[in-house]
Amino acid sequence: PTIMITVTYFMVGLEASFIKFLLTWIFCIMNMLVAQSWGLLIGSKFPMPKMSQAIATILMLTFMLTGGFYVSDLDSWISWVKYIGFTFYGNGLLHELHIDKNSEFFFKMGGTEVYQAIIVMLGMFIILRVLTYRVLKNQTI
Repeated sequence: PTIMITVTYFMVGLEASFIKFLLTWIFCIMNMLVAQSWGLLIGSKFPMPKMSQAIATILMLTFMLTGGFYVSDLDSWISWVKYIGFTFYGNGLLHELHIDKNSEFFFKMGGTEVYQAIIVMLGMFIILRVLTYRVLKNQTI
């Protein structure tokens, strides 16, 4: 991921600032680790590959569609889903860092403070890894 982030960062012409590059790298690595944690949890809960692939596809598409990247105005009955998906927080952090030029770094991100989004991402990472451990521990051999 580091090579891809490095090449992509300078290829798309983002600001040549070491701090912004480092924060981009950190946010992308956090996003990747949370996505990996979801994959580990799904793979450990559903050991049959076809079933785990189907569930992972449905879950990731749901997170992407409700996370605000494609659709920003959702009905109230489904708008809660974006808060359990990692794409809402990962894309929001990168948007706040690179696109919102009129704000300092710790301003609001769609109603959520940036540091709160970081804490939520770290919390998701820890909770999903613990859940994966519990699922694997409870499986019989």
